[in-house]
Amino acid sequence: MKAFGKTLVLAVVCMVFVFAGSAKASLLELGTANFGIHVYEKKINFWGGEYMEYQEVGAGSFEGSYLDGAMLDFLYCVDFYKTIQSGESYKDTTYNNAGQIYGKNLNNAGQVAWLLDTYAYNIDGHGDAATALQAAIWYTVHDGKVGLDTRDPYGKRTNEITLYNGYIEALGSNDGDLSKYAWITPGINTKWGTTTIYQGLVGGSNPVPVPAAAWLLGAGLVGLVGIRRKVRG
Repeated sequence: MKAFGKTLVLAVVCMVFVFAGSAKASLLELGTANFGIHVYEKKINFWGGEYMEYQEVGAGSFEGSYLDGAMLDFLYCVDFYKTIQSGESYKDTTYNNAGQIYGKNLNNAGQVAWLLDTYAYNIDGHGDAATALQAAIWYTVHDGKVGLDTRDPYGKRTNEITLYNGYIEALGSNDGDLSKYAWITPGINTKWGTTTIYQGLVGGSNPVPVPAAAWLLGAGLVGLVGIRRKVRG
């Protein structure tokens, strides 16, 4: 009887963790992001040589964003090669606390977590520090193939560039705690009804809940333990 009870309790614990790692949000509501960050992207030309392409994109934290009705302290993009629209909502969004985006482990997710641990909670989501942090996250995830354009002939972006270089230098090989964050894969755009694969995101201060189904399953297994004890008692 004791072995039976221990087995069921262990099963409950395992199922809770399995479900927690694949939690589903009913709705992701994006706030507004900053625009005007200058970035580079390393590309390969027709002859196989590498060249730099410079462009201006939106960046920084999506301020005033909600996941399952809970406001996020910050929300940054982790993928550069896909897009997402600020101010719009995405149903059937999936999220987890294991550093996974699009159902796969995000490259260098631990280092992204360290950047968030160290900087994200103390900066304005629309200021130079946030845009520099966004660029540093892209740099980290994409192994340096994307990053902040540090050319500044007129000296107008000195602060942003200094912050960015400082983030990269301080990062080194440090890793943070993946479980502190919601790693988000947006679902269907409610405005357009489209199922395009949108830009992956990471949000702070939103605990990943255990879905109701997991709790119900756990309660049922615990109930079986009680019944077994009563019958054998």
